Amino acid sequence: MAMYVTPAIIGAVTVSGIKFLTDHSTPEIAAILGAAPIGYLSTLFIDGNKKTTDYLFNYALFLAFTIIGAITYMMCMKKLHKIPSLFAGIGVIVTAILIRLAVPSPQKK
Repeated sequence: MAMYVTPAIIGAVTVSGIKFLTDHSTPEIAAILGAAPIGYLSTLFIDGNKKTTDYLFNYALFLAFTIIGAITYMMCMKKLHKIPSLFAGIGVIVTAILIRLAVPSPQKK
């Protein structure tokens, strides 16, 4: 159980830092600095070079899909100007579909 305390504290500090950035900087800086730290810091707690490499590959893939989802959200907001929660949902759905298409299903034993 103790092995999860340090990652939990780092995660909490990271999320608090992202919140601080969104409150005290421009949206551009907050978005850039807020997106990266959690994935990078997670690598400190992964055992083995192969696992870390695989994690970083999938992290990069997920970030690419998240960018596509965020662009979808942004385009909906620019064109329609209403119901931001619906457009955020559409962005999440686009991201989820792309991830599902890219990530193979686990094999049943």
